[in-house]
Amino acid sequence: MKRIIPVLLFTLFFACSGWAQAKINRASNFKVTDIDGQKHQLFEYLNDGKYVLIDFFFTTCRACAAAMPTLHKAYEQYGCNTGEVVFLGIDVGNTDAEVRRFEEKYGHFYPLVSGQNGGGNKVIADYGIPAYPTTLLIAPNRSFVSKDIWPVNQANLNRAILQLAGIAPSACPSSVGHFPERGNIEFSIFPNPVVNHATLNIAVAHSMQVTVNIINILGQTVETPIDSILSEPTSKFVEFEHLKPGLYLMQLIADGKVISTQRFSKVTP
Repeated sequence: MKRIIPVLLFTLFFACSGWAQAKINRASNFKVTDIDGQKHQLFEYLNDGKYVLIDFFFTTCRACAAAMPTLHKAYEQYGCNTGEVVFLGIDVGNTDAEVRRFEEKYGHFYPLVSGQNGGGNKVIADYGIPAYPTTLLIAPNRSFVSKDIWPVNQANLNRAILQLAGIAPSACPSSVGHFPERGNIEFSIFPNPVVNHATLNIAVAHSMQVTVNIINILGQTVETPIDSILSEPTSKFVEFEHLKPGLYLMQLIADGKVISTQRFSKVTP
């Protein structure tokens, strides 16, 4: 499959190419806001010792859409942004609403930044991205581990992340739901997205120690609303006013084992 080169004047005109990479030699800092309202500053991640994998895309790019299942699989394989590598998608030319529809259609879970509203257009101009998709990996020292992971397949992603960067796969729990093999635990958060507060509902089949952690995009636990022994269905009203708008994970631990993690968004009222 070939990639698409956009020329942005007043509209996008397209031609095909099989080669592309960033035109800069070292990573340039940027600050963007994803479609969930979460702010991302590249150098904050790098200074924290994280590697950052960036997928440059736009919503009507067929090659970009075709790469998404593989990128999402790698996102899960390397810890769902709670491990050593942070996945970030940066769009060119589209609005938050258009990127949201793209996310819903192709099942994204890592943060996506739109070109028009989130700051993606400026990042793509600064990096000199000539074709889409372009996927690159940046090391904490601001050098490029790879300036062009292409084709975007599992072998090439593993070569960049596992072999070149030396990042081992890390666990990313499955979606929250019903787990008969783990004691019939049911867990939900409502509403999602969250504005100022939400209700956590937990049902257990027998008495067990249950902990629920709220984790930010850097993998840091910012709150533990539940940490007790539960023996019957429980609902917990949780205030979220103090959390900044953005993307979070709600991690469920039962009897010391991580059962699952659910993504939720905190939005501005």
